[in-house]
Amino acid sequence: MHATGSPVNYSAELVQRLPTGRSLTSILNLAPGVTEEVAFGGTQSSSNRVSIDGVGLNASYLGEQWVRPHHNWFSEVQVVAVGAPAEYGGFTGAIANGVLRSGANRYSGLADYVTVRPSWSGDNTSRLPTGARRPTPRTILGWWDLEGQSGAPIVRDRLWLFAGASYVDHEYRNFAYAGPDATHETIPRWMVKADASVAAGIQAQMFFLRDTSDIIGYDLGSRVRTFESSSDFLQRKSAWNGRVTWTPSNDTALEFRAGGHFGASSRQPRPPGERSGPSAVIDLDAQTILRNTPLYVWTDSKAVTATASVTHYLAALAGRHEFRAGIELGRSRGTEESGYTGGGVYHYAGGALVYADLWDGDRVRTRNSRATFYVQDRWSFWRLTIEPGLRMDFYQGAIPGQQTVLSTRPIGLRLGASWDVTGRHTTVLRAHYGRYHDMQFGYLYAFADRAERNPVVAARFLPDGSMREVFRLDPDQTTTVDRSLKQSHMDQFAAAVERQITSGLGLQLQYVHRRYGNFIGYVDPRIGEWRSFTVQDPGPDGRPGTQDDGGSLTGYIPYAGRRALVMSNPPDAWRHYDAIQLIGRKRLARRWQMEWSGTFSRSSGTVGTEARTNAAWSSLSPGGIGADGASRGTARRRPVHDFSEAKALATYDAPWFGGFRVGAVYRWRTGTRWHRLVIVQRPVFAIIPAEEPHSRRTPDIQQLDVRVEKTFPLLRRRARLGLYVDIFNVANLGRALGFARASGPAFGTPAGWTEPRTAQLGIRVAF
Repeated sequence: MHATGSPVNYSAELVQRLPTGRSLTSILNLAPGVTEEVAFGGTQSSSNRVSIDGVGLNASYLGEQWVRPHHNWFSEVQVVAVGAPAEYGGFTGAIANGVLRSGANRYSGLADYVTVRPSWSGDNTSRLPTGARRPTPRTILGWWDLEGQSGAPIVRDRLWLFAGASYVDHEYRNFAYAGPDATHETIPRWMVKADASVAAGIQAQMFFLRDTSDIIGYDLGSRVRTFESSSDFLQRKSAWNGRVTWTPSNDTALEFRAGGHFGASSRQPRPPGERSGPSAVIDLDAQTILRNTPLYVWTDSKAVTATASVTHYLAALAGRHEFRAGIELGRSRGTEESGYTGGGVYHYAGGALVYADLWDGDRVRTRNSRATFYVQDRWSFWRLTIEPGLRMDFYQGAIPGQQTVLSTRPIGLRLGASWDVTGRHTTVLRAHYGRYHDMQFGYLYAFADRAERNPVVAARFLPDGSMREVFRLDPDQTTTVDRSLKQSHMDQFAAAVERQITSGLGLQLQYVHRRYGNFIGYVDPRIGEWRSFTVQDPGPDGRPGTQDDGGSLTGYIPYAGRRALVMSNPPDAWRHYDAIQLIGRKRLARRWQMEWSGTFSRSSGTVGTEARTNAAWSSLSPGGIGADGASRGTARRRPVHDFSEAKALATYDAPWFGGFRVGAVYRWRTGTRWHRLVIVQRPVFAIIPAEEPHSRRTPDIQQLDVRVEKTFPLLRRRARLGLYVDIFNVANLGRALGFARASGPAFGTPAGWTEPRTAQLGIRVAF
């Protein structure tokens, strides 16, 4: 029986042999087709579903990962993307599920300490121009991570306990920050898990996890150059789960589960700054924040999900069936308070005050509910396996004091097939089709909660120092939901051939096609009333009348008065993704194991993969696709993200010098697309594309990380002491991750940079 999908599993043993970022998402990024949390052309971060023991960790408001457990607490991490059956939903990128360790009849434990000294980090900025404006590399001032865990029997053969705790303390200066202060983050976490054999055929399990963090000076960097203009990011979050599995017979299993998460996070001004002020000041020429942080955000989230499923095996129709059906009921709520510090953000250009954004902030509350039904069969006969499945979701969104604001009922069909060509399990052909839908984001309908909202006003300053309002967005404007609104989705077609070369070596060639559609955005039906205006392109230097000036650029002015928006599926919003993958895996044998992959992909459409674009966060909000004349006039049919990557993960148990272990991770990827923008102040403040969209590309990036570990027996070989050294970016390559896009003195300067070569020392004791 061969599955028709292509899941990837990373065991704890493998992960502990490799140099990684020590998080669930860093393990997700090891998977073929996933880079920087962009999975197979999906939207960054918010299109991925992250869970532990099947409990979703995505917040209901914007889909970000809400709880971040320590990576040492997992026995394995499962990555599901291509060919996921009907039991998986709420994603259009990939799913990463961490399986927590469990206690056993044998006492076990682990203590792990990692540290980085300031002198162990290099400087990889030699490719940057010299001079006073040359950015500094990221600098580590102090860095350590301590984690301990233990598993034990409470009642032998009946009840087992596993518990873990960790504390992270990092102090560093980000790239391009040369001030005297530093970002300081502390992250204490703990968890406890119990497993019980209640009776014959009945197993029970529960866990509780607490995740807290304080990041002081969170955004110090190229745009925030003083401690007084930075912000603090604080989080207090928890996750929990309870599960009972009953096996009444050898061919039937039932599972009942309830779990969820709760907590709050905040991004606040650094003292002496407060929410009440002073207002932030931004230098548009230097692209820096001069005073206070512009935005404060406080978010509270709570989610509970209850599930019941049945799995039944039976022989029928000349084959064998594995039938699975389930129901899931979910409830979540979110509250967000956000606004401009001091009620406004003031913009300077050429030493003069030119523009102001005024907003006293909002407090919005959302309530999501979901009911899901799914059925899935795996029918195996002769050399074939057929996997038909169907998933039905019923989403509803509401605000306090009002009934349903948003309601969608997406249906996802899944159909897969695999064929054992030779009958000896050496060559298998696979094909799969599936429709997958995004989770419902509370942000999509938060506009309906108008009780504690304030108008957003844009104003420009006249030569005499007075201020003139040029745009206003009132909370009481008429915003409606399209009655035919559909949930955003992704259709996936995949075909693969897998060949076993030897008993431990396999190769897979795979083609993946994805069609992203039904993006949700806020559309202006009166878009034809927007008036166009033209300005002269001042060129990359941002100064009119110089040799690099370009031609005329077109911008658009909204009509006067209240705007009536419709939340709909803009017809111009779409993205297609095609990829060819070659994947090789060699199981651990003769001292070494390896996984390597090459992914060659191409995306086309009008919506990129920037974070949260599937939640109407940026390009699908007013001012984006289908909402203003500027975007409509530049709707493009060229690739927005053509991308290739190569990865290799390997470990080797060397027999020399008494034996030691080597692990390595190599990555190469093409750069991301970008283009130049022009910021104009008259006749209105506007940001206008000055070049063909996505006509530039950042440099290609490659990196090799290596771990070397030596272990020693302790306590008559009942325990092991491990000493290991991780070296990240062994070649110390420096490449820009992005550039300042606006014309002016800062145009083309790196907005981000790869981290320099860094060594960390680890000590591990396991028994």
